[in-house]
Amino acid sequence: MPSNLIIAQAVDPNAGMSERANYFAIATGCLDLSIRKFYPIDIYQDRHPLTEQPEIVLREYLKWANPPAGRFYKVGIESIFAQSRLFQDVLRAGIIPVKEISRRAGTGSANMNKMMRLQGNAARYRRGDIIHPGREVGGVWLPNYADNPWLQGFEDQLADINWVDGQEQHDQDDMADAWAAVCELLAEWILASVTPAAVQHIPFSVS
Repeated sequence: MPSNLIIAQAVDPNAGMSERANYFAIATGCLDLSIRKFYPIDIYQDRHPLTEQPEIVLREYLKWANPPAGRFYKVGIESIFAQSRLFQDVLRAGIIPVKEISRRAGTGSANMNKMMRLQGNAARYRRGDIIHPGREVGGVWLPNYADNPWLQGFEDQLADINWVDGQEQHDQDDMADAWAAVCELLAEWILASVTPAAVQHIPFSVS
């Protein structure tokens, strides 16, 4: 686990347990301020009824709330129609530093907004601003699937994402969407921090 980093989480709620429903996903990531690199460090995905979701959010938050160094920023929770209940429940509990991520509703608009978020993160990948868990061997970055059981499924989902004329051609993007929201939160932290303290870079490698 890297030290002296800013950590954030984002939650993509789901509205039901049906196999046709989207998944409930929580992404956790960190930012190395010294080199402006983003690192996914944990991804959770499953289906849960609305009544269970606040407990899952709290459980995942407590895993990362007190890092040995650095600081935890916020948990962003997407809010749109029925999914707004999760944000309200977590806010009322008063335990988690939470931020509402309000998504626009309406014919086609929510879908287009999601495409823009994912395209924004794709640009970060192209620039080399996002680094997945692993290590460099002989000039090649090797992913560490053994210590990060979520990583293979996450990368498979990223590789599967495809849009044609603004329409989704992929089956699922919940993990990718939650991760894009984490990057938005961490970028927000940069903009909100006028004079961030110097951060020593420790290469991200889980082994």
